[in-house]
Amino acid sequence: MSRIDKRIIMVIIFIILGTAIALQFRSTLAANRQKASAAVDVEKLKKQLNDERNVGKGLKDQINELEKKKEESLKQDVNSTGSEYLKKQKEILDYVKLISGMTDVKGPGIIIKLNDALLKKNEMQDANYFIIHDSDIIKIVNELKKAGAQAISINDERIVSISEQVCAGPTIRINRNRHPVPFEIKAIGDPDAMYRAVDKSDRMAILRGLKIRVEMTRSKEILISKFNSNIENFITGLEVTN
Repeated sequence: MSRIDKRIIMVIIFIILGTAIALQFRSTLAANRQKASAAVDVEKLKKQLNDERNVGKGLKDQINELEKKKEESLKQDVNSTGSEYLKKQKEILDYVKLISGMTDVKGPGIIIKLNDALLKKNEMQDANYFIIHDSDIIKIVNELKKAGAQAISINDERIVSISEQVCAGPTIRINRNRHPVPFEIKAIGDPDAMYRAVDKSDRMAILRGLKIRVEMTRSKEILISKFNSNIENFITGLEVTN
């Protein structure tokens, strides 16, 4: 093979290599652009989600403000008329709202904080045993109810008769809203009675045995907000049909 033929072959090889490198570079550049675009889209969606949450919070605040004004107006009407019948009806309404969780409650009680166990890397065990499940929350809430709790909340979600606590992956869904650990349970009632009931319960013994992080404190004053979810979402689909 002559020197000229070798040079031609080398030129062809360099052209092929250059073309391959260029194609690879363009492919990598396109992939990086897609990643950057995806990152921008994620950030945009996060911002939209936060904006929607802020709008929702603003609307809730407006609803609460309007409800307060309506309550004040009703109270003034009852006081101005001096009607014993209207006063009695107002007392009944206030009591119904209290027991149904539709009004804020303040009083002494306890606060229970629960968090998953901290496992070491060399502890080769089923992690499912060392995390908090909906059944744990339900049993503790039931212990509080049996001890006379007048109002209960979990992560500031008011627990009422239609509330549910359901595992949803690594979170627990409460009143249709997802909540991750840690869980903070507040209960208003006799602090000593509720503390003893939960502290001596079988469920609490199991949780402590599994190294679930538990913290319980008595408090002289706890504020539990009213039930704020849309009650229609809980009623839809529950009607009995023939």
